[in-house]
Amino acid sequence: MGTRQALSGRVRLGITNIPALTWLPTLLRRLERGYPGITVAFAVAASETLHENLRQGTLDVAVVAGPQHSSQLHMEPVGQVPMAWFASPALELPIDPLTAADLALWPVITDSTGARSCTRSR
Repeated sequence: MGTRQALSGRVRLGITNIPALTWLPTLLRRLERGYPGITVAFAVAASETLHENLRQGTLDVAVVAGPQHSSQLHMEPVGQVPMAWFASPALELPIDPLTAADLALWPVITDSTGARSCTRSR
């Protein structure tokens, strides 16, 4: 009790694409060094899927995008990721900011379904 070596067992972690690709490897190395008795099993999925897995008890902890409202779960913000829209210069879009209606006229490539994004095909 009270030592890192006393912590042992498996932690089921859910994580979305961006943190999985950017800082998950560092987190896993730090956990391995600092808490050698812990095994991390992780799943990469959309926020809504991870939220549902938490509610069903198939995950112990998850890193998800945006606020997820639930009276059953405790949530803490851990950071922010700046996001931006990018378009090919070949589209010759105006320099001025576009409205949602303007964007709706163009095909949008997004993350997987359920990843707090919308997809529209032309």
